[in-house]
Amino acid sequence: MAGLTVEPLTEANVAELVAFLDRVDQTYFNHPASDALEFLAEPEDVHVLGRSEGTVVAFGMLRGWHEGYATPSLGLAVARDSEGRGFGRAMMAQLERLARERGARDIRLRVHPANERARRVYEGCGYRSVGMERGQVLMLLEL
Repeated sequence: MAGLTVEPLTEANVAELVAFLDRVDQTYFNHPASDALEFLAEPEDVHVLGRSEGTVVAFGMLRGWHEGYATPSLGLAVARDSEGRGFGRAMMAQLERLARERGARDIRLRVHPANERARRVYEGCGYRSVGMERGQVLMLLEL
């Protein structure tokens, strides 16, 4: 697997996020390219691009701080042409590090019950199922 470097989403690279979102399977990651500018309007939250060899291959976010929640919600997408190369796990590790640095005690996420691949990644990273929320499996990681 090639290395993954992570950088914050900024006005300077938001166009790359828009292009990246066109390479994501929207079946389970329900954030169309039109959401990219909205992410910039949430400065308390974390939105990061993951690059490999200069190309954006992943996008991750920790949201909810902007709305006052103590526990951030994690979101993650890997480009279809970059799946299966470990970028999801690498991005998860970076998001967990960022959450710890911000003082979070845990992270939550929701995953579609049929998204077996993502569930295996999350479980492998230490997340555990704690119930259902809005038709999705709610998972939690204690930091």
